[in-house]
Amino acid sequence: SNIVHGAAHARVDADDVFDAVAAAALGDGRGSAVRFEPVNVAQTAWAFATVGRAAPALFDALAHVSELQLDYFDSQELAMTAWAFATTDARCLSLVAALTRQLSTARVELEPSSMRLVHAFSEWCARELRLPEAELLPAELRERCRQAEERYRRPHDGPPAPPAQEAAPPPPPPAAASPPEIPPPPPSQPSAAASSDGELPANKAELM
Repeated sequence: SNIVHGAAHARVDADDVFDAVAAAALGDGRGSAVRFEPVNVAQTAWAFATVGRAAPALFDALAHVSELQLDYFDSQELAMTAWAFATTDARCLSLVAALTRQLSTARVELEPSSMRLVHAFSEWCARELRLPEAELLPAELRERCRQAEERYRRPHDGPPAPPAQEAAPPPPPPAAASPPEIPPPPPSQPSAAASSDGELPANKAELM
């Protein structure tokens, strides 16, 4: 059981290992499964269910062994076994009734993780097996298991972050500075060499 339990945890491809364990557990009829202790039953059933291995004969043998020693299962082993039979749809009704009785007793204290497994079992009993209310787990226990499943599925990241504000568009680039206006040149003054009417200055005329 430890081998297939570890393989299921690691999610490795171990078909040959599962086939070998199933064959060894069955042997001649119920074989060595009769010698399984509660932890072996729970681990084997959980492992096969986790990897989705259909093994009806093995689950029949595990159901037989479980009923013989169900009083010695602890709360986690009960939850694992119940979940495995529900997940594989192994309809061993006498074991389903025995598991329901054991899970309903005051001595069984379930951790939140085990409550989630029992919730799956409870839903399977009600929806797939269509058991009457009197044959289901007590309503108070079903509600506690449902709440454990709901809490697990609820997001743990706190309230959603507010929507991000849109970034303001960048300011337009500054306009290119206009080149400074160059003032027009001042009007040219008449040359000292000529008067406004073209006559030479008097001193020049006298020299000539």
